[in-house]
Amino acid sequence: MDSMNCVTGTAGCCCHHHHHHLMMAIFILAFIIDLVIKGFALWRAAKKDEKGWFVVLLILNTVGILPLIYLFLIDKKKKEA
Repeated sequence: MDSMNCVTGTAGCCCHHHHHHLMMAIFILAFIIDLVIKGFALWRAAKKDEKGWFVVLLILNTVGILPLIYLFLIDKKKKEA
């Protein structure tokens, strides 16, 4: 019966409250992962004196995509060369 209350939106339903907490937890986790990846990519770019990459990684917010490209494609190719 509680699931029906959630569907109809009647009183006594706490599904929206749980959904809100889950979404907030996912958002915080994604933020922390993005921050770590971005920090590592910025550190690598600075260490290798790649000013262009450092500025791009610092300014653009690509939700972790650009730092991952830098770390796993660009940086890896430069190591192999």
